[in-house]
Amino acid sequence: ANGTGFSTSSDSFGNLTAADIRQTFLGIKGQARMVEAVTTTRSENVDGSSGRQEFRVVTRYDANGRTQNTAGVGTFENNDGYGNITTGQTLQEYDLVLLRTYGQSKVKTQTTTALTKNLDGSSTRQTTVVNNAYDSDGLLTGVTGDVDFEGDDGYGNETRGHTWQTYDTN
Repeated sequence: ANGTGFSTSSDSFGNLTAADIRQTFLGIKGQARMVEAVTTTRSENVDGSSGRQEFRVVTRYDANGRTQNTAGVGTFENNDGYGNITTGQTLQEYDLVLLRTYGQSKVKTQTTTALTKNLDGSSTRQTTVVNNAYDSDGLLTGVTGDVDFEGDDGYGNETRGHTWQTYDTN
């Protein structure tokens, strides 16, 4: 079985966002289980900037319908309105212990890579990894992030760096 949905929104400035969702279900032991969800979002802003993102979550089940694995992958492309383009990919890895024990789909690690290419020849490449920690009941106990980045000013002058992030989960 399949399901679809669509939404549109605009803010008071006239910026528009539209989203589509497509879902695929599989019958297991008389129950519908979602095996794939694909969400596509598009935005058009009055300043000329725009963006497009597609995200896919795939879930696998055993013969009894218990969740065994869930994974997410997405791509994005943004234009700042001046022709400077950022493209990238996001990967989500779920906590398999919580998934298999309690059926809770909780993101354990999210990795996003992005590349910005500017019309003046400069560029930036960035990889962000966010790690979530949970207790045995599935409650969030900690979040940390690591960001590696490198830039080129278009004249061969390079910048590299690393940022460590700790989030307050209270």
